[in-house]
Amino acid sequence: MCSYCGCESEPLITSLMDDHAVIANFAYRAIQALDFEDTAAIRSLMAELADRFRTHSLKEEAGLFAELAAAGEASDEVAQLLADHRRLRPLLAFPGLSEQPEVIRVALGDLERHAQTEDNDLFPYALQVLPARSWNHINASAEPQPTSTG
Repeated sequence: MCSYCGCESEPLITSLMDDHAVIANFAYRAIQALDFEDTAAIRSLMAELADRFRTHSLKEEAGLFAELAAAGEASDEVAQLLADHRRLRPLLAFPGLSEQPEVIRVALGDLERHAQTEDNDLFPYALQVLPARSWNHINASAEPQPTSTG
């Protein structure tokens, strides 16, 4: 995680960057499995990575991306990141992907570039332009809601 812009002071950004680190670890391990031609490990790691990316990307879209859109900020950048999400989610979850090592390598490279764009460009920008009420709204909507026991 960078430390130059103060992103770590915002819990949501810290959480999203932590997600990126976990996803990057799955990607690294998947590349290792590809290098060793370990099909079972590739299949397992890609399934875990796809699930984690799905949850992560939907969290970004419902929270940070929605607040940036509401504020009229970074619309072109968010549109590109949304396009990445919509392309990568089904690709990473594709059942036959484990038999396509070159497609996996390209997809994981795209995923890494995507995360770097968010970490290094979008998150610091959002921290600068979104007002406190936007962060409060994002964080409040991300908190687990109490369930009724009645």
